[in-house]
Amino acid sequence: MSIPPLPAEATHDLRIQFEQHWCQPLRDAGVRYRSFVVEQSAAHALVQYAEREHADLVVLGAHGHGGFADRLLGSGSYTVSHAAPCPVVIIPVEARAA
Repeated sequence: MSIPPLPAEATHDLRIQFEQHWCQPLRDAGVRYRSFVVEQSAAHALVQYAEREHADLVVLGAHGHGGFADRLLGSGSYTVSHAAPCPVVIIPVEARAA
Protein backbone atom coordinates (compact mmCIF):
# COMPACT_ATOMS: atom_id res chain seq x y z
CA MET A 1 0.00 0.00 0.00
CA SER A 2 1.52 3.32 -1.00
CA ILE A 3 0.77 6.62 0.63
CA PRO A 4 -0.46 9.33 -1.74
CA PRO A 5 1.71 12.46 -2.02
CA LEU A 6 0.83 15.48 0.05
CA PRO A 7 -1.01 18.35 -1.64
CA ALA A 8 1.32 21.13 -2.82
CA GLU A 9 -0.06 23.55 -0.22
CA ALA A 10 0.70 21.12 2.63
CA THR A 11 4.24 20.56 1.33
CA HIS A 12 4.76 24.33 1.13
CA ASP A 13 3.48 24.76 4.70
CA LEU A 14 5.81 22.00 5.93
CA ARG A 15 8.79 23.70 4.30
CA ILE A 16 7.94 26.98 6.00
CA GLN A 17 7.50 25.31 9.40
CA PHE A 18 10.77 23.44 8.94
CA GLU A 19 12.69 26.60 8.12
CA GLN A 20 11.07 28.70 10.84
CA HIS A 21 11.32 26.21 13.70
CA TRP A 22 13.77 23.37 13.05
CA CYS A 23 16.47 25.45 11.37
CA GLN A 24 16.32 28.38 13.78
CA PRO A 25 18.96 26.96 16.18
CA LEU A 26 21.35 26.58 13.24
CA ARG A 27 20.81 30.20 12.20
CA ASP A 28 21.17 31.38 15.80
CA ALA A 29 24.51 29.55 16.07
CA GLY A 30 25.74 30.95 12.74
CA VAL A 31 25.94 27.49 11.17
CA ARG A 32 25.86 27.37 7.38
CA TYR A 33 23.34 24.78 6.26
CA ARG A 34 21.08 23.76 3.40
CA SER A 35 17.67 22.24 3.98
CA PHE A 36 15.36 20.33 1.69
CA VAL A 37 12.00 18.60 1.96
CA VAL A 38 11.29 15.50 -0.11
CA GLU A 39 8.55 12.91 -0.24
CA GLN A 40 10.52 9.66 -0.22
CA SER A 41 12.50 7.52 2.17
CA ALA A 42 14.57 9.87 4.32
CA ALA A 43 17.59 7.54 4.21
CA HIS A 44 17.58 7.26 0.43
CA ALA A 45 16.97 10.99 0.01
CA LEU A 46 19.94 11.79 2.27
CA VAL A 47 22.25 9.46 0.39
CA GLN A 48 21.15 10.85 -3.00
CA TYR A 49 21.56 14.42 -1.76
CA ALA A 50 25.01 13.71 -0.30
CA GLU A 51 26.08 12.18 -3.62
CA ARG A 52 24.65 15.00 -5.74
CA GLU A 53 26.05 17.80 -3.58
CA HIS A 54 29.42 16.11 -2.89
CA ALA A 55 28.77 16.40 0.85
CA ASP A 56 31.72 16.40 3.22
CA LEU A 57 29.66 15.05 6.14
CA VAL A 58 26.15 13.87 7.01
CA VAL A 59 24.86 14.31 10.59
CA LEU A 60 21.63 12.63 11.69
CA GLY A 61 19.89 11.20 14.72
CA ALA A 62 19.03 7.61 15.59
CA HIS A 63 15.77 6.57 17.24
CA GLY A 64 16.47 2.85 17.72
CA HIS A 65 12.94 1.58 16.99
CA GLY A 66 13.93 -1.47 14.90
CA GLY A 67 15.87 -4.72 15.44
CA PHE A 68 19.25 -5.20 17.14
CA ALA A 69 21.35 -3.26 14.58
CA ASP A 70 18.57 -0.70 14.34
CA ARG A 71 18.59 -0.29 18.12
CA LEU A 72 22.24 0.65 17.93
CA LEU A 73 21.93 3.00 14.97
CA GLY A 74 18.33 3.26 13.81
CA SER A 75 17.17 1.80 10.49
CA GLY A 76 17.52 5.07 8.56
CA SER A 77 20.83 5.82 10.23
CA TYR A 78 22.04 2.31 9.45
CA THR A 79 21.11 2.68 5.78
CA VAL A 80 22.74 6.10 5.45
CA SER A 81 25.91 5.03 7.28
CA HIS A 82 26.41 2.15 4.84
CA ALA A 83 25.44 3.93 1.62
CA ALA A 84 26.62 7.53 2.01
CA PRO A 85 29.64 8.64 -0.03
CA CYS A 86 31.08 10.56 2.94
CA PRO A 87 31.51 10.19 6.71
CA VAL A 88 28.30 9.98 8.73
CA VAL A 89 27.91 11.17 12.34
CA ILE A 90 24.98 9.56 14.16
CA ILE A 91 23.64 11.20 17.32
CA PRO A 92 21.81 8.68 19.55
CA VAL A 93 18.54 9.78 21.14
CA GLU A 94 20.13 9.52 24.62
CA ALA A 95 22.79 12.12 23.69
CA ARG A 96 20.17 14.54 22.38
CA ALA A 97 18.13 14.27 25.58
CA ALA A 98 21.09 15.14 27.81
